[in-house]
Amino acid sequence: MSIRSRWEFCVQHCEEVAENFIREFFSDNNRTVFLITAAGFDPRSCEIPDRLLAAGHERIHGLVLREERLEGLELMPLADEHASKLTGSSDNFVVERVPLFADDGAVVGGRHVATLLSQRDLAQYTDIVVDFSALSIGIAFPAVRYLLEAIDSGAAATLPNLHIAVIDEPWTDSEIQSIASNKAAPIHGFSGVSGIDRAQDSARLWMPQLGRGQDLHAVLELIHQAVRPHAVCPILPFPSTDIRFTDELIWRFRTELENTWRVDDRDVVFAHENQPLDLYRSVLRIHEVRERVFCDVGGSMTVLSPTGRKMLAIGAMLAAIEKDFPVMHVESVGYSVDLDRLNAARDGKKGRLAHLWIAGEAYLGSREA
Repeated sequence: MSIRSRWEFCVQHCEEVAENFIREFFSDNNRTVFLITAAGFDPRSCEIPDRLLAAGHERIHGLVLREERLEGLELMPLADEHASKLTGSSDNFVVERVPLFADDGAVVGGRHVATLLSQRDLAQYTDIVVDFSALSIGIAFPAVRYLLEAIDSGAAATLPNLHIAVIDEPWTDSEIQSIASNKAAPIHGFSGVSGIDRAQDSARLWMPQLGRGQDLHAVLELIHQAVRPHAVCPILPFPSTDIRFTDELIWRFRTELENTWRVDDRDVVFAHENQPLDLYRSVLRIHEVRERVFCDVGGSMTVLSPTGRKMLAIGAMLAAIEKDFPVMHVESVGYSVDLDRLNAARDGKKGRLAHLWIAGEAYLGSREA
């Protein structure tokens, strides 16, 4: 009999329900909120902060992260504009610059953000919100993991609530092209129980999330070489906002699926594009089955690579935190964006707001049990 997963009954809201929840929940005068968000070129940078400030202006404290990369400096003025807007909207917002790379090229952004969070007295807040909308995976994942571990180690009576919020816009994501680095490595805090290099006897399953991106083929090849998996279960978004998106990805990655990874049709994982918990549950189900199969022959290791859209990446992150899966990632040294095309793609469209409440008072009963 399998043990109940941590977020089996996760509190989740989408679209209009999420809008109502944020407006009503955070308008409570007894709540003091700590927001972790990003001021980047992404046009969604200010949307979650604006909603929270509208609900409780003086009670919202913000840590605004400026991710600094090696390329794409032409986008800096737009990021500066978003940072100025956020700090101008509240005296409680503080901007911190986060260098993603050290001088020797090592990825240090995740470690840096964990240090910034460790300098905060989290006990003074009733609620903490991580805004995934403009944060990169390499920053958002370590931030959530650090906060969860800090909350889990605290006394039940003083636990702050931990929320994830995101504005999902597939049309915006499609116009943002990543410029990848040339090294695959685990995200900070997501090296796994024993690390990939020390688990040579384990049956390694790699679960890459497929998506759009000019350099995604090269990124996946770097990760594939680093993981050296015995089996691959690619993750495809289905259902999807674009009904042809799944077919497009199958065609685009046909060489990898058929020749490089040798994926059987039955090994493809389909996960609802707008439901992070759908992928979360699928990953845990697959892992549970493999654990039983390989328990007597070295065990099984599941390695995740969220290289697609944020909503599915959140599901992968929750599974990785719960089971301590390694998350292999290739950090971006910059981004290439045609701003005219980006603005045209967003014209007249409204993004999808999603909210997940992943720790705190809603789970006190299950925590005590």
